[in-house]
Amino acid sequence: SSLRLLNSFLYLLALTIFIGGAFRTSGPDLLTYKELYESPERIPDIFFSFLFFFFNEINLPFPLALCLIMSITIIALKRITSAYKISFLFIFCVYFLYLIPIRELAQFRIGLAISIFIIAFSLNQKSFSSWILYCIAILCHYTVIVLMLNLVGSYFIASFRSRISRILIFCLAATLIFAVGMNIQKMAFIDPRINIYLTAFAHDDGRPIQSFSIIVYYIAIILSFHFFVKDEVSVRDKRAFLYMLLFSNLVFFAFSFVAIFAYRLAHVSAAFHPIMLALIFKAIKNKPRFGKERLIGSLVIALFMLIYLSKLNVGSIIYDIGF
Repeated sequence: SSLRLLNSFLYLLALTIFIGGAFRTSGPDLLTYKELYESPERIPDIFFSFLFFFFNEINLPFPLALCLIMSITIIALKRITSAYKISFLFIFCVYFLYLIPIRELAQFRIGLAISIFIIAFSLNQKSFSSWILYCIAILCHYTVIVLMLNLVGSYFIASFRSRISRILIFCLAATLIFAVGMNIQKMAFIDPRINIYLTAFAHDDGRPIQSFSIIVYYIAIILSFHFFVKDEVSVRDKRAFLYMLLFSNLVFFAFSFVAIFAYRLAHVSAAFHPIMLALIFKAIKNKPRFGKERLIGSLVIALFMLIYLSKLNVGSIIYDIGF
């Protein structure tokens, strides 16, 4: 069918992007990862270190290793689109225009960790294999603990029928987030990189955040999701997704005194927002063709796409590919 043909083309396009990204000669963090590939014992994240050890053991060239790691994203997108019956084309566009340039082609560890986490989420949540994958995702990059806490906490709150109970627990969780943010220096025993970032004030990463545009972006998704999505997901799923993005905003504010903490932790915490966008798109498609809601929804989707296109720099997506 034409849909299968389109999806096959998208898989091929994604693979082409990842191959190009893996074989490029320069780009963010690329030299660092090349050095780590030769000395994987320096990688603090256990499973990612094991992967590099294994790839070295079988003499796999560094570009092919990166290509394999990045290709897990395709599996994750396929799994989650099947689980929620959402458009692969739409979610692929969101990834291509927004996430792949800043994550899969630069932050390899976190890209792999989030992809594995999404695959785990797409499985039966009570299955043993899903929890094994959650653990592997955390061991790929320890910051995924933030996503795990966000997921578990949001579904826990969403399970309460009483609105008052949900509000009270949400407020308690928000207080805890800010308490951790204000005492982050005491968490350095968990990961020595915390102290490195806290003392990096000479660099932009160590300074307080200067822009809150990401908050506006997340709020726009929250409002659109609440307004448009009805029967496309269960009530519990809808509440949980909304709480996850609300908590991501709180994480951003709680760690706003150090830019790298605010952006990275909020980014990881909000890893499910492309799923929310795809569900918004699905809900709008289900509205009456010439109805008011579909017209407004189409404008909302167009606005999101314009935002992605405005930030798209074709030259930097593959980060100076050179063969």
